[in-house]
Amino acid sequence: MIAKLLSRFRRDPTPTHTGRAFSDLVKQLIEDKGVRPAIKTLEAHRQAVPHDREGLCNGAIHLSEAGRPDLAAGVLRELAERFPDDWLVVLNLAVACDLADDLENAAEYADRATELEPDEPESWRVCGNIYRQLGDPEKTRRRFERLCELAPDDPGNWYDLGTSLLDLGRWEDAERSCRRALEIRPDHATAMSNLGAALVLQERYDEAEPIILDTLGLIPNDGVTICNLARIYESRGRTAEALELYRRALRDDPEYRRAQEDIDRLEAEHPDT
Repeated sequence: MIAKLLSRFRRDPTPTHTGRAFSDLVKQLIEDKGVRPAIKTLEAHRQAVPHDREGLCNGAIHLSEAGRPDLAAGVLRELAERFPDDWLVVLNLAVACDLADDLENAAEYADRATELEPDEPESWRVCGNIYRQLGDPEKTRRRFERLCELAPDDPGNWYDLGTSLLDLGRWEDAERSCRRALEIRPDHATAMSNLGAALVLQERYDEAEPIILDTLGLIPNDGVTICNLARIYESRGRTAEALELYRRALRDDPEYRRAQEDIDRLEAEHPDT
């Protein structure tokens, strides 16, 4: 009888698991048995220990990472109602909503996190990325500008700001942001690509060409960068070479559909090329 009781005790997780110990249990369940047992364990814990902020929050994050951000958002929303001033809970709720494609609520929660902890860079980073997905470049820009104020030594922040400025058509400002990113990290390939794009859009082709060629040395299959080199060749009347570059961009980076538009345009303008 004692052996049977001990065996049963080992099979049933003790309800005294809280905090990090509980979230580690959820993670282990996901790894060993899959998502379903972890969901059941998390739900039981939510009912039994609803004030275990750390355990429930981190457990929900593990669930979200395992492909169930919708269920994670439910747990985190309840925590955010119980602990409305906890910026980290609110921010993780924003991330879960983002992963669940609930971008409107994600933006609302991310904005709340920035209000609760206005000097925390991660809140502004998450918020900016959500507004970028929503297609609001001005709100994206304002959030990434704040991020650069808080964490000016991170080249990724200047790259993100530069991207939003490109989306707004502010080519010179985008150029400055990309150059700042490259001052911090000279081999930041995507910042280099954006710098080349900003220069092409300003029709500063001679300055753009070496930067674009350096970019292609780092990311040779990037369709945007290949097309920007093609535009430089177009500006010099090198139509056949430009057309071949547009075709290469489509071949190497099929998701960049703009290349097909450029191919169609150039073939229509130069049917004998």
